[in-house]
Amino acid sequence: MAAETQRNISTDPWVVAAQQHLLAAVCERTAGHPALWGYDVGNERNVLTAWNPADEATVDAWCATMVATITEHAPRDQVVIGVDQRPWISHEPSPSPQLLASTGSMAAAHAWTWLSGALTRFGEQGKPARGRLPRPGGAGVPARRRPACLGAGARRGT
Repeated sequence: MAAETQRNISTDPWVVAAQQHLLAAVCERTAGHPALWGYDVGNERNVLTAWNPADEATVDAWCATMVATITEHAPRDQVVIGVDQRPWISHEPSPSPQLLASTGSMAAAHAWTWLSGALTRFGEQGKPARGRLPRPGGAGVPARRRPACLGAGARRGT
């Protein structure tokens, strides 16, 4: 039995061409549809580098190729590159800030509450965990320190 060979989704020319072919077919079928908001390229692309090693330049090249394919076949639709915050904390290969600022319609940064510590700090209901400081402007903050729109006894939107 021959050893199984895994192709790299970022660098193998055959795999990249197959991805482009799939994207072209999806775009040609869905471009301009009223229910379509846009296309997300490589949502949280850093996650895939565990199985498909790639450095930042390789991830950038892959993202740029996929965005160009979508733009060619659906030029009027939005293209998003979705990223999470983990690469900037742990230095995992991910699309570079330069690519995110210059490629596609926008970048979507996913700030996961469990990863940032916000879930531990504020809890599932958004309330401060025991022993933590209250949120600015919230209950327990002296009225003189509250924003003017939240003066003593005032409610938001009034």
